Amino acid sequence: MARGKILIIEPDPPARAALRELLLDEGYDVRTVADTADIGALAGFAPDVALVDAMQLHSDALVRMLAGTARVSIVMSLGDSAGSGTEVLLKPIDMSQLFAAVDRAVGAH
Repeated sequence: MARGKILIIEPDPPARAALRELLLDEGYDVRTVADTADIGALAGFAPDVALVDAMQLHSDALVRMLAGTARVSIVMSLGDSAGSGTEVLLKPIDMSQLFAAVDRAVGAH
């Protein structure tokens, strides 16, 4: 059984693939999209945690997808400044910080 469901919204293909593989190795059920325009392909997937590139955060598609879930923790990644989210990680992301943030977010459910 998966430790939790993770949605990754990351425009950079190598970064998206690396995050996916690392989180799969940690036992999470992981789905990825390049941007929020691709979210429709994930119908029925209700993530516990969304790892969102900051440029994607204010998207109608993301809001519609997450509106159907009881509670989703959002971990944002930003290039150079802080914003709002459950947790904020600056790029380049330290993987130990990412794993800790995801564990805290999944544990909150």
